[in-house]
Amino acid sequence: MSLASVPFQEDERAHPAGGRRAYRILLLLDDPRQERCLRSYADALAKPWSAQVAILRNYVRQDTGATCCQVELPMEGGLSTMMPAGDALAGKSLAAGIGGIAASWPFDMLIAEWPESDRDVAAHACVVKDVNVTAVLVRRSDQPLRRVVVPAGGGAHALEGIRVADALANAWSLDARVLRIVQPGKDFWPNRADLKLRCRHIRDAVRLYMDVADVNMPVKVRLGSDVANEIICRSRQGDIIVIGGSSQWLMENNASASIPSRVAAGASGPVVMVLTNRGRPSALTDVFWDRTVQVGLNADGKLSAIEMLVDMLIECRQAPDARRNEIISSVMERERAGVTYIGHETAIPHAALAGFRGLVGMLGVFPEGVPFGKLGEKARFVFLLLTPKESYEVYLPILARIARFMNEPTNRLQLAAARNSAQAVELFARAEGAWRSVGI
Repeated sequence: MSLASVPFQEDERAHPAGGRRAYRILLLLDDPRQERCLRSYADALAKPWSAQVAILRNYVRQDTGATCCQVELPMEGGLSTMMPAGDALAGKSLAAGIGGIAASWPFDMLIAEWPESDRDVAAHACVVKDVNVTAVLVRRSDQPLRRVVVPAGGGAHALEGIRVADALANAWSLDARVLRIVQPGKDFWPNRADLKLRCRHIRDAVRLYMDVADVNMPVKVRLGSDVANEIICRSRQGDIIVIGGSSQWLMENNASASIPSRVAAGASGPVVMVLTNRGRPSALTDVFWDRTVQVGLNADGKLSAIEMLVDMLIECRQAPDARRNEIISSVMERERAGVTYIGHETAIPHAALAGFRGLVGMLGVFPEGVPFGKLGEKARFVFLLLTPKESYEVYLPILARIARFMNEPTNRLQLAAARNSAQAVELFARAEGAWRSVGI
């Protein structure tokens, strides 16, 4: 029997991404000695979502020399069934073989040993891209664990890494912290008097990403000229490092040069790399267009500004009038939980709403500014975002693009000078064109 013909029972429980089946994890074993360690990761990551776990064994037994190529699928009542997987894998690439399994037993996360060679890492990166799953690659260590350290730099891989780290910390009762290493550029040091304030803005931006993932961990911001070396130096005995992967191109072509691989090579304890296909890029102009950008606004406070932007979304039929109070309440609740001011006179208030469809946004330009920061810093550029509670990852590409755009002083000056929404949208379109030309 080929794996493509293996029947399975669809689970009707809610899926974290909004589907009908249960969350599913595929554990890939290419050496029997991996099983005890990797199963502990699978069990820990299955807990938050009551996930089903299948095991794909694909190796040669050292004691007998016999080939083991089978998949263990979960069944109702906690039972499992063994099925041969040779037909699904024979003569195929890893991505194609696992794609065949996914066609019969769709899954959401792949857990495997972190391969040594760039070629094998590239194969897992292709699985993530082609099968559209999250991959958790584990570089093992036998030392006792005391703390989870999560280096975070932004983007989909980093946020999914925070999510995985939180699940591991909760399952294993470990302390956890996010570590943000900042490489100071040439314009960083001349303003040493503002160093503390700038680091706080960076920390708040990281917390914004964590807020999207509904994760609460302490955040430490540190300066360093080499990110990988700084992560290694700041880890200690008993740490497990959970780090998001680098760009898809680097993972497929030169993984050993990536920050995660360099950290794994130098760290004394276990390192976990997380790769995801969530949060695929979308343009600023997909969310912010002539009717969802307003310039020349004025508000006497944060609540007034948010009410104004929500009403504008309702007026242009981007949000339902019946949920106005719920939206405002949810946005303000997020504001009380953590500041959404990220520096550069920019704030990104947001809310995740149950049953909401798609991502919508409204940009308000307030020339006089609105107090959004902890110390009363004023935001002239307020990007309000609403998204489905079931799919937090749709925030990621827009958050990253807003940050990239607003980090440029020229962009801020031109956006502040825009006399109408069309001029503002034109700025976004020009930026998107420039980014596309260099593959961003």
